Amino acid sequence: MNIKRIFGVTVLMALSLCATEVKVDGSYSKLLGNPFKAKLETKTQDISIVQGESKLIPLNVETNRNDFSFRKPELSVLNTACNNVLKSFVAEDYNVVSNASKKVSCEILPSTVVKIDYVMKEDHSFANQISDIVVHLVIRVNDNGKTYEDTIDMNKDLNLKGAMQYELSIRSEMNIESLDLEENVKKIFENAIYSILAKNKKG
Repeated sequence: MNIKRIFGVTVLMALSLCATEVKVDGSYSKLLGNPFKAKLETKTQDISIVQGESKLIPLNVETNRNDFSFRKPELSVLNTACNNVLKSFVAEDYNVVSNASKKVSCEILPSTVVKIDYVMKEDHSFANQISDIVVHLVIRVNDNGKTYEDTIDMNKDLNLKGAMQYELSIRSEMNIESLDLEENVKKIFENAIYSILAKNKKG
């Protein structure tokens, strides 16, 4: 490994350590689809979720602020955390076990972007208040040997930006005032991942 590569890896690790982790744990995605079917219906097929190599990746964060004193939020996410949403999704139709012949996995890719808009006051200065969050999510899914990558843009109201709407049974509303930044981003992530999985299931 040459010096430039070592330096690049060191910087990446330092950024990851400083950034606040967005913990995509499936707590929102388990409310989507038909959770009663996932828990109560008897399944006849098994599936395994493959974790792969886990690593904390820094997220690209963009904002509309350019004031000198402002420090842009630093966020990171575990690439394999996508599997927590995948588990919620496949549990409707499969028994999730460790040794099934059918295997699936999901990974959040580093090209994912979080865009944060702050409120601009009448004097054109910025208030320390978020008006919108848009996540440009990029994931890779391996569905029993078939791999695909897909993207989606979703905002804080869980609306898809520039994409077809897919019906999801969302049982809770986004309230940007009552949730902190990381929790808002987490909620968008989980709904966006679920949307991609649902879209590709429909073909």
